[in-house]
Amino acid sequence: MFSWEREPSCCLNSRDDSNFEVIFQRYFIYTILHIHVIDHAKNPPPMIIKAKEFRIRRKGSKREKQLSIALVLQEMSPSLPPQIWVERVKNEVQMLRQMGILEETSLVSGTETVQFVIRVHSKGLVKDDDGNLVPQMQHRIQIEINRQFPYPGGIKFQWLSPIFHPNIDPYETGYICLNVLKKWSQLSDLTTTVKALEMLVTHPNPEDPLNYKTCLEAAQYFADNPPRDEEEEDEIKVVD
Repeated sequence: MFSWEREPSCCLNSRDDSNFEVIFQRYFIYTILHIHVIDHAKNPPPMIIKAKEFRIRRKGSKREKQLSIALVLQEMSPSLPPQIWVERVKNEVQMLRQMGILEETSLVSGTETVQFVIRVHSKGLVKDDDGNLVPQMQHRIQIEINRQFPYPGGIKFQWLSPIFHPNIDPYETGYICLNVLKKWSQLSDLTTTVKALEMLVTHPNPEDPLNYKTCLEAAQYFADNPPRDEEEEDEIKVVD
């Protein structure tokens, strides 16, 4: 089920809902005109009905506008045939199982959604009880797959474990600011995404932090103390 949730703003990647709404208005008005031209006037398909509902409801409250857009998106979202969707999800989960990062007890399967937790292994930082930064090697991430998978909107990632990072907020939203997730497409897969998440842990981007206190603090820390590659740390210097 599609749900309208505002993504936390990154400094360079914030979204303006008003502009977002205008784009949808123009797009669906064009869609109505185009499909009517090819003679769907008497029996408009569901997408057109939803588009008309959107145009009618756009004069309501902000929340009504958001819900209306969400309904249109849900109606238009592509999806695989049920059996193909099941097989695709099984293959993705099996790959995670082979990587040794799937928490088997967390796996919950339904007819419309599949939810589970993975453990990413990558060297990050976390604050201990005394406020000191200490290494953290394992990180838990919840993944929820719905019927729109593998298309955009069909998968959701939520960071669960504590971490000191400018682009990850595990304390309030679980949001992960990563282009691979924001630009998810039907060509994306979880194996490649896990590698991108591991890379994000070791290579934070302090220039584009999430707008949360801990993330902004982490951004300042990593701007002053850029992380070094492990290969560089383990390099043995030979002195003549």
